[in-house]
Amino acid sequence: MQNIRQTYLEPKDCCFWVVESGKEAVGMVAAVHPEDPAQRGSALELKRMSVEKAHRGRGLSKALTWTVLRFARERGYKEVVLCTSMAQLTAQRVYEGLGFRRVRVVCPSLVTKLVEFHIYCYCYEITE
Repeated sequence: MQNIRQTYLEPKDCCFWVVESGKEAVGMVAAVHPEDPAQRGSALELKRMSVEKAHRGRGLSKALTWTVLRFARERGYKEVVLCTSMAQLTAQRVYEGLGFRRVRVVCPSLVTKLVEFHIYCYCYEITE
């Protein structure tokens, strides 16, 4: 988040969206190339999804997610992938409700494995 332009706007097929209410930013999402080299070229990764608490429950997360899905489809990608923590129950419901399927469960470190903290990885398959 230190250099939004360099990270999210300059690379080909990457983007960053902000939802404003008045002069306040109340939501955001990004599309980037996946960290997994095997997915590059066929998938984009949804990153940095966030909606301010006072603006939740209004469909902004769904609208931002659909924005990323349309963006990926328009550029010929076959999938959108993302990862979220086990604590993000609302996010999981949003993604699953939109058709994402959980494809992998990851424990990023020994500490997270010991405390049974998981990261859930999801995939949305784009159809014509």
